[in-house]
Amino acid sequence: MKKWIWATVVAIFVLFVGGWFYFDHTMGANAYKSDLSAGKTELQEKKYTAAKDKFQAAVDKKPGAKEANTLLNQTKRFIEGNNDVNEKNFTGAREAYRNVRDQTGGSEVLVTRSKDQIKTMDAVIKNQKTLRSMYKDAVRQHNDKKI
Repeated sequence: MKKWIWATVVAIFVLFVGGWFYFDHTMGANAYKSDLSAGKTELQEKKYTAAKDKFQAAVDKKPGAKEANTLLNQTKRFIEGNNDVNEKNFTGAREAYRNVRDQTGGSEVLVTRSKDQIKTMDAVIKNQKTLRSMYKDAVRQHNDKKI
């Protein structure tokens, strides 16, 4: 009789632990998918920092997930490009946007936006060189008049 009771207790314990692990795994998988989906939505809305945070949360839940890691890295590079633009580092921004564009398996939204930004950076860099040249000529001409 005692063996029967112990067997029942062990069976209930095993079912409880197994059920707990199954539940935990299912909840983790759902949370991962939810974070990934939310991150993609944030990208659509141009909320890049929020998207990065969602992708980071997804990576924290599934560290080996290729899609989440790719999206996280791509989003970080896009943010880096935006920061470079704000700091007037247009060459660095262009390089960051090229990295985003060349990332395989990432967000097509970011690829499209990066292509647009690369074109803009190319134009800005070209204009910057032209304006610097014009400024140097103006300074030289001004200095020539003083003599």
